[in-house]
Amino acid sequence: MTYFVRGYGQTCNVAWQAIYGIAHSRLEETVKAFLDGVVTFDRGSRPNSQRHKTNVAKAWMTLSFIRIGDKMPDTLAINLPSYLDHRIIYGYLTDDLKKKMNK
Repeated sequence: MTYFVRGYGQTCNVAWQAIYGIAHSRLEETVKAFLDGVVTFDRGSRPNSQRHKTNVAKAWMTLSFIRIGDKMPDTLAINLPSYLDHRIIYGYLTDDLKKKMNK
């Protein structure tokens, strides 16, 4: 298996698991299910509502990461604070979107 971060930047599976917060056993189960044909990967099968939710989440992340992240002078990359992981970011996302829906 080849592991990529954000569609580029090939990495080892240990780093990939750490970045996405996935347990080793869960990754092994998923890879085995994929290789056995139980789980398939098909980008084109998402319903429109799922694409809309994805686009809303991407827009929120773009604006939020620009606001809270640090940009180094020698690169275009935005560095987020080290305490943020995907669970915390998801919590921020859902809280913000719920507040906007209630207005």
